[in-house]
Amino acid sequence: MWLNLIPRRTTCVTIVLILIAFYGCLRVNSLNHQPAMAGAKAQQFADAAFVEHRLPTAYDLLSQAMRNQLSFDQFTDLISKMHPSKYPSSVQAADYEPLMGQKGMMIYLVGKNNDEQFYYRFFMEGTKETDYTVGGMWRGEGPYPSSNLKKRLN
Repeated sequence: MWLNLIPRRTTCVTIVLILIAFYGCLRVNSLNHQPAMAGAKAQQFADAAFVEHRLPTAYDLLSQAMRNQLSFDQFTDLISKMHPSKYPSSVQAADYEPLMGQKGMMIYLVGKNNDEQFYYRFFMEGTKETDYTVGGMWRGEGPYPSSNLKKRLN
């Protein structure tokens, strides 16, 4: 009779060990993100670059990797190409999307002026502990599509 229990116990112990290992992997890979902090940094960059046209200030808010890829002149050219005719008079960080397992998240912003709406998506590189910097930026033709992971910033 006790021989029948050995395989069952071995199976239970194996399952418990697998669950503990899986939980350990999740805890090691968990990153502490603060969407409000990332949104505020995205807002700060957008205000400096698009609304106030303080490009040296905006350039300093880029991640080190972005500054390594773009010289200041290339950066100013990129901002100009993103706005071929007009700039927004205001920009608001609206939504965020966590990126599982990455040190960063997407922040979605909406800008406007008297005639036009502007839609931006920023990759905000960092975590709550390291702070956030702009690691990528895109301007869309219209609102970005919804996603199950996308949430409103409050």
